[in-house]
Amino acid sequence: MYYERLSKELKRVILDLGFLDSDIAFRDLSSKSIERSDTLLYIPENSKFGDYSTNIALQLAKQNGKKTYQSPKDIANEIIQQFGHPKYLERIEVAGPGFLNFFLKDESLVELITKDIEIGTLNKRILLEYADPNTHKEFHIGHLRALAIGESVARLFEFSGAEVFRLNYGSDIGPTVGKCLWGIIQLQNEYNRAKQGSLSEKSQFLGKAYALGHSKYEDSPESKVQIDEITKKLYNREDLELLALWEETRQWSLAYFDALYSRLGVEFDRRVNESEIDQIGKEEVLKNLGLVFEKNDGAVIFKGEKYGFHTRVFLTSQGNPTYEAKEVGLINLYQDIFQFDEAIILSDIQQKGFFDVVNCAIELIYPHLLGKKKYLGFGFVSLTTGRMSSRQGNIVSAESLIELVKKELKANFVKDNTPLTDQLLEKIAIAAIKFTYLKYSLTSDIKFNIKESVTLQGDSGVYVLYSFARANSVLGKAVLGDRKSENLKYDHLQGTDNLEVEERELLRNIEHFSFITDYARRNFQPAELCTYLLTLSKSFNLFYERYPVLASNKAHLRLGIVKKSAEVIKLGMQLLGIEVVERM
Repeated sequence: MYYERLSKELKRVILDLGFLDSDIAFRDLSSKSIERSDTLLYIPENSKFGDYSTNIALQLAKQNGKKTYQSPKDIANEIIQQFGHPKYLERIEVAGPGFLNFFLKDESLVELITKDIEIGTLNKRILLEYADPNTHKEFHIGHLRALAIGESVARLFEFSGAEVFRLNYGSDIGPTVGKCLWGIIQLQNEYNRAKQGSLSEKSQFLGKAYALGHSKYEDSPESKVQIDEITKKLYNREDLELLALWEETRQWSLAYFDALYSRLGVEFDRRVNESEIDQIGKEEVLKNLGLVFEKNDGAVIFKGEKYGFHTRVFLTSQGNPTYEAKEVGLINLYQDIFQFDEAIILSDIQQKGFFDVVNCAIELIYPHLLGKKKYLGFGFVSLTTGRMSSRQGNIVSAESLIELVKKELKANFVKDNTPLTDQLLEKIAIAAIKFTYLKYSLTSDIKFNIKESVTLQGDSGVYVLYSFARANSVLGKAVLGDRKSENLKYDHLQGTDNLEVEERELLRNIEHFSFITDYARRNFQPAELCTYLLTLSKSFNLFYERYPVLASNKAHLRLGIVKKSAEVIKLGMQLLGIEVVERM
């Protein structure tokens, strides 16, 4: 891919001209530009403005160089002169007040067919925490969004060369668990039946018990006292019979989560439960009492107002650690198990205020973590009837959504009057769900539409899968001479001097892959990769429908384009955490 080479050459020219790139605010380059000083380029929507563009001359006009330049146009022309004539570029043009447009040679684009896509060289250790379901509740479609986003971000970092440690953290102790255990005690007959049931049935029962416990906690003073007592006993590890029930049902949840992760193609390096770190957090808070924290009416609080935030309780008046204190214990454990350069916590957008305060307190306790712990917020998943609430018992489980999408696929996709197999249905359904979640920006609220998620009209993961399967079908049939498609070396590609418009556009889109994956990773936006894959798929299908591949005097070239398109689509989907299918 030429974007890396072009970026390096452009930076070299800027420095040779005497400009300090560290002083340039590159954030304003365009919606497709990458963060400050990491790249200077963006992709023009229309190829008539080049394969890559930059407005760096306008930015440099505000700086001091070795010469006194009259205008951004003067700087742009000087950049062109210093750039020389790299063999991969057709030309560089100045446009408007000082934009620079770079045009790749057709031969350079054709060379992409035989080039490997390289892994990045980012030398970082990234700790990524995502999904975070609490035990004693069902895993719902909101958790599923977090799982899809987190896994894609992890894969994008790995593709960039980073070492990623995947972590899953959730509550398995505290008030929510106390409510569920109280509900179980009230539903003894159903509990006995659930013990004999499947993991899915056990999970559904726990969701019901929690909803009952939560409603009674709100409505019945007597029940509230009983639930508070159960919670206290859990924290103090009292009452062996209660602890046995807690451990049994906790394992139900954890086993269910593991089975679901396996089904969705996700594997965590470690799960941390609140019961592992609640006392560590309490000890750290008490250790910093008078330094970071202070007492208030028997509780221990953090005065966030001193730092532009708000006050939060870290230890209750009963001495129990809150979620805030547990975060202190969690980061303490994270430092022990993985010496990270950056810790990224993915949680719903409603938690921003919580993490602002907690991260501020953590940085005061551990100054060496300043700027190393980041929070990524994502929007809500809504239903037609409104938002879900596990407290009210009106959630849609992740498992239910998968089955609903499979049902839609089964009703609408039949090939040669033969229904899709269960295995193929499963793969396509999971692909459709993940892509639907990922095609929206992180902070967007989304409403899942099952029919739209499986459309073949060009805005779904199923459309991308179809495009890959189409390319794979061509490759499977291809025999040129005595060589099958997988053995072709493309060493004598024909037709490079007269690329058709659709051929060039498809190769241009393939060239942009590294740029897009870099952008998606830096900005934590898998949605950019989804948009790219939809564009690439549309470009491929237009090329395929307009030109014969094998029955052509350009068969080697066109087959090479098909093969590279399939390779990039497959890799792009893998970076989204989606497995492609060879047929549909």
